[in-house]
Amino acid sequence: MADERHQAPQDGLTWNIKGSFREYVRSLPDGVETWTGDAGRMEPEALVFDFDGTEPNDTGRRILRFRGSVRFQGYRGALRVDISDPWVEETATGTVLTADTAPAGTGPRRISIATVHEAAHAGPEGRADHVRAATRLTVEGSALLGSVYPPGSEADPVIYRVTGLPVS
Repeated sequence: MADERHQAPQDGLTWNIKGSFREYVRSLPDGVETWTGDAGRMEPEALVFDFDGTEPNDTGRRILRFRGSVRFQGYRGALRVDISDPWVEETATGTVLTADTAPAGTGPRRISIATVHEAAHAGPEGRADHVRAATRLTVEGSALLGSVYPPGSEADPVIYRVTGLPVS
């Protein structure tokens, strides 16, 4: 489970996705986790994605963009999960964690993986220092992980840090 020890000192997003899924992939005879991006890094109990900017979405709400890519594989390729460039997106109904889940070279396919249940930690002058939040799998996130974990099931907490960002 991601915790404060895994928080990157610079701006970024740290998430273990679903620890039991990562443990399962590693337990397979041919199970492999591969960091395929040029940004961020993979740790034993956390994936660390670099901050890539912020922008409003089409409804004027904020999107925090992060960069990096990881691939989980097993069962001679029958299991393959790609997660790239996660975004934290504010929506009319709450905050969601989305990612591009298309294999490299096949074009983008951004889905909502988890809902984010925020517990913000404000820094000086009302600026966001970092956020540590619980996450729950969406229907799409459940399907991405093979429908082994039902929609609404708890995923690992996410930690993201964007220095100087106004708290919304």
